[in-house]
Amino acid sequence: MVKLNPEREATNRLVSFVRSVAMKRAIEAANPGPTANYWLVIRSGLFDQAVVEWCVMFGNHNQPLHWKQRFDENAFRDGLMKTTGKTRDEWDEYGAALTTYRNEIAAHVDLTPTTVKFPNMDAALAAAFYYYERLCDFGQGDPAALRREYDDNLKTFTALSEAAVAATTGTGILGG
Repeated sequence: MVKLNPEREATNRLVSFVRSVAMKRAIEAANPGPTANYWLVIRSGLFDQAVVEWCVMFGNHNQPLHWKQRFDENAFRDGLMKTTGKTRDEWDEYGAALTTYRNEIAAHVDLTPTTVKFPNMDAALAAAFYYYERLCDFGQGDPAALRREYDDNLKTFTALSEAAVAATTGTGILGG
């Protein structure tokens, strides 16, 4: 049996999360009101992926990579509240919205979902950056690396998305 390194696995999940958010945001900015199913499917899939990855570390408290399994609960929570600018109640409500989205739409099917809109990912990103910075306390990596990963990916994905939308606009391809 292979035993995975929890810090490495958490880093991989965090990178996947920030890449998914960056790509979704880049596509959304390049094509804010898509009429083609192609763009809608990509955007929705990226959002679903981001939410599922985020919930591994912030949703289910029993997950081996959940922050409560990796860090001192009080110290981490204090830093998380400061980083996100949310109160404990606001954070709990926000986390519940993402977890509900995952449970009803992204990872499972609920035929009577209560989720009516996509949760905003700003606080989720801030939380992911904070988690990564705390991982670096174990002596691995540069605390600013995940933010750079997000910024670099957003820049690259924006250029690619703008080119893809421009290449298909007015051609009839993908509804453009």
